[in-house]
Amino acid sequence: DADDIAKLRLDLDGDSLKINERDTKAAMHGDKVLVAVSKRGHPGRKPKGKGKGKSKSPRGRSRDRDDEGYSAKVIEIVERRHSRIVGSYRRRGKFHTLEPDSPQLPDVFDLTEVLPDVNPGDKIVADFDSWLSPNSNPRARMIKVLGSPDDPRVDIIGVIYKYNLPLEF
Repeated sequence: DADDIAKLRLDLDGDSLKINERDTKAAMHGDKVLVAVSKRGHPGRKPKGKGKGKSKSPRGRSRDRDDEGYSAKVIEIVERRHSRIVGSYRRRGKFHTLEPDSPQLPDVFDLTEVLPDVNPGDKIVADFDSWLSPNSNPRARMIKVLGSPDDPRVDIIGVIYKYNLPLEF
């Protein structure tokens, strides 16, 4: 279903429910969230019985149980998975933006702070700041300019920053 863009993993077995885009409350991929689960058509009611998790298809494969009529809505974002973002710096007039390298993140972050030595197209590192609404861009603060994407060292340094690995061993 095109409207169901997020999945909520319920446990380590991989059980999941889909969450409609309008119910994600600006959560990003991998965030830990508090959700309310309800029977579709009955907001706020919890599902009863054995309707959670996955069921087996005729071929023995697991499938999502959202066809059972359950829905989930994000109530609170408990912990952000991505506190550091690596991507490309863009400038459009007076607006400064970051286009993340990760396809799992929103397409554009508005930059609230920009370092003076950055050039359009440079790879940069930014710290996540806030995301108040899914109807607006998330915000981040530029903390480091890695350099030109044509420099092969920039890719390696970008991976180090993306995964918060130590720069020295």
